Amino acid sequence: MKAGVSTACFYPMLLEKAFRSLAENGVGNVEIFVNTDSELRDPYLSEMLSIQREYGVRVASVHPYTCALEPMMLFSGYERRLWDMIDYYKHFWEYMHRFGAEFFVLHGNRLPHNCDDERYFERFLRLREEGEKCGIRVVQE
Repeated sequence: MKAGVSTACFYPMLLEKAFRSLAENGVGNVEIFVNTDSELRDPYLSEMLSIQREYGVRVASVHPYTCALEPMMLFSGYERRLWDMIDYYKHFWEYMHRFGAEFFVLHGNRLPHNCDDERYFERFLRLREEGEKCGIRVVQE
């Protein structure tokens, strides 16, 4: 196990500034907490990759900003949402490959929400399997 720091620790600082601050202060193992959709693309993506190269930072994980949506999109009784969200997460997984990140960190369901254990574990298994197809390990915080 290696200790690391998330860019989320600097919220609401802009992502690229938080990442640079961690790198400049010698943090070698980082989680990128993506705060909004535009941060998955240029010019922000290129700037983040440049910082990673300049400082040799290992990006271990990526955490999406979609935490509040996870109960509804992933664990509700409306299964089509799960597949739509997996399709959306593939954009994050492509982003992760650019950094060499292995772990995709979710919050998962939160109470109170109408999701029994069986559905929860079945849905999380689907997420995990789809992530594995893309070379990503889906984990829960």
